Amino acid sequence: MIGKTIQSENHTYKITKAIAANNRPNANIYLCANEEGDEFIAKHFYNGKVSPMVPYGKKNHFGRRRDGSETVFYEIKRKSKEHDFLINHYERIWFENHWIIIIEYVEGHLLSEFISREYKSNLDLVKDTVSGLAETLRKWHSNGFAHGDPHLDNAIVQICNGTPKITLIDYSLIHHPDFVYCKQIGCFGSIHDRIKEDLRNDSNMGPGFLYTLKDLEAKLGLGTILSDRFNEVYHR
Repeated sequence: MIGKTIQSENHTYKITKAIAANNRPNANIYLCANEEGDEFIAKHFYNGKVSPMVPYGKKNHFGRRRDGSETVFYEIKRKSKEHDFLINHYERIWFENHWIIIIEYVEGHLLSEFISREYKSNLDLVKDTVSGLAETLRKWHSNGFAHGDPHLDNAIVQICNGTPKITLIDYSLIHHPDFVYCKQIGCFGSIHDRIKEDLRNDSNMGPGFLYTLKDLEAKLGLGTILSDRFNEVYHR
């Protein structure tokens, strides 16, 4: 894929770098650039059909390539224009018999890697980063969004003038009360509580942002320093 050109109705994108593209089960992720040199993510659904639902997910609409489907992609695109904490979704392109979506590129570090690397030398910065995660997740939840695949590798850390900023990535399982299939399944009804699932999730998807934070702090020997900070800020 590197070096290939993707043509949409309005733009031309050139694939410049593989970010996560070793025959991943759902989609390969590339960096691409348009004619002006602006960088984007190209998510290539090369392996299987995109679908907003799959048969085994009737109670949970767990479509592994759900964000590549027409209905879900345009739902996310509309919401990303309304909320600055969401990654912008720009285009959905048919390319070599598969769908590619073009989305905003957020440069930074995976949260789990950042904490593991920085906790010994800069624990205060790590605590501030956990505060940023809690604030970001609270903003998602207060606006009705649940991530759906919650774990620390679906959060990106950027340090801006010494202050950490957290952006949640990978919206393949995102939930919102306005979304067609969330209404159909009842994602915010009596059966499911997607907001709580973002903290701890016992399904076969991400086990939860708070759960994976607790797991990491235990591995690093930090007691409950990070999870206490998360809870303090999230419930503030």
